[in-house]
Parts: sequence; C-alpha cells; structure tokens
Amino acid sequence: MPNTYIKVIRTEQGVRLRIAKVPLTTTAGVPNTVAHNLPKAPLFAFYVPANGDGSWYETAVPDGTNAYLTVGASGPTSFTMYAFY
Repeated sequence: MPNTYIKVIRTEQGVRLRIAKVPLTTTAGVPNTVAHNLPKAPLFAFYVPANGDGSWYETAVPDGTNAYLTVGASGPTSFTMYAFY
C-alpha cells in the first residue's frame, strides 16, 4: 500500500516538504530492513514505537526504499515513522 503525505510545508527558502506517517512492522531481536514505500529518500525521519519497552535504534538512515531499525529482544515490533521528504 503506497503511503501518502499528510501535510505539505514550505521552508523560508520556498522548498516544499511533504510529511508522511508510515507504519512499520519489525521483528524483535534482530536488525530489520523495512520498506517505507515513499517516492524518495526522506530528508529527515523520526520513529515512535507503538508497543514493547525494550531497546531499539536506527541502524542506518533511510534510503530511497527502506528504513533500517535494530530492535532488542524485548523491543517494540510496531513503529510509526514520520518522514519529511
């Protein structure tokens, strides 16, 4: 399912940025590569875990296809990624 942006903002320089809310599902205990389905690589992204209270971190910055998260053994398996692209 393609993601759609939820808002468009303009910077002071006139650059248009779209903001997308992207649901991500991961597996606890391993590095995860998760398709974000955005039309291009985000300029900035942040993640909000929806469940679990263990450790997790961004393994690498998202590229044009995927987001990269490593989740600890009792970490969250569901995230919302907010991406600016």
